Order: sequence, then structure tokens, then C-alpha cells
Amino acid sequence: MPETFIEDMNVVREIMDGFLSQEHISKGLQQITEIGITGWEKWWQVELAIYLDEYPGIKEWDMENEFEGDRRKHGGDRLYVDFGFTYSGWNGNYVFLELKQNNDYKKCIDMMFKDAEKYELLKSKSIDGLEKRNVFVVGMFKKENWNDIQVYFDSCMEHYEFEFGDDEFLFLDSKSHKWGMLIF
Repeated sequence: MPETFIEDMNVVREIMDGFLSQEHISKGLQQITEIGITGWEKWWQVELAIYLDEYPGIKEWDMENEFEGDRRKHGGDRLYVDFGFTYSGWNGNYVFLELKQNNDYKKCIDMMFKDAEKYELLKSKSIDGLEKRNVFVVGMFKKENWNDIQVYFDSCMEHYEFEFGDDEFLFLDSKSHKWGMLIF
């Protein structure tokens, strides 16, 4: 992991904690649950873009960042990452976020690991020249038993051959609705 990984993860955690604590987000997620909406990632992206635009410390942000991957391992297709932002003190370097959502935590976590495999192959700069500091995959899903979610996460780490230390991933528990979040 890059030496800035833990510091950057803490910034991402603060951003996502604040995002989840907004009353209108809690209400939106509650309505998503009640109505039974399953494909709401675009809603999340729009709401997060508005939140990032007003977040203190964020100097610039951008959506749909295009990267080239290692052609030997990824066939040469370009990869897109949902968000990138630079923060005070980062010298213009960017943290990139790939968002995943699924009502089913197993499907969400599985999609997160598949994306994490691809994003390990990103070059150090986006096509537009944004310098990559770190890439995080952020997943939101219906929260059930955190122990079951942890067990499934551990099994995915083994299956996808990732090794995360205890401080290299985190679960966020929103008290105001039935949704949880995983960041790694």
C-alpha cells in the first residue's frame, strides 16, 4: 500500500460519514428500501458530487476519470473511475473513488473486489494527467449482521487473493437507516 493510504482512507471515511449523516440521504435510502429500488448508483453519484462540491478541504473534484491499465494484464481497454478529488495539502494529487451499490451485501462486495483487481493495474496518471495518490472502492449495501458481512469479506479477500490489514479496510455503520458501507 502507498504510504499515504491510511491518511487518505481517513479522509474518505470522514467524507462518507458526513455524506451518510445527511438527513435527505437517510430519507432517500429509506425510500429506496420502501419502494424496492435496486439500481440507484446514479442517484448516489449525483448526491455525492453535490456533497463533494461543498466539502471543506476539497480543492477540486471530477467524475468519470479515464485511465489506461497495464496492457499485459488488462488487454489495453481504458478504465473509468467514478470520482477523483484533491484535498488540502496533497499537492494536487488525486484520490479516486469507485462506487458500488447493491441491496445484497454479497453481490456488492463481490463487485467491489472485481473492480479492485482492475484498479490495481491503473497507471500513475489519468488520461487527463491527474496524478493518482490512491484508489478506493466504496460499496453501499443493506446492512444485516456485521459478523456475517465480515466473514463474507474475509472469504472474498481469500478468493481474490487480497491481503488487507485491519487498518486497510473499514465498515461504516449508519445509525439512521438500514444501509452499511465498506471502503478499501
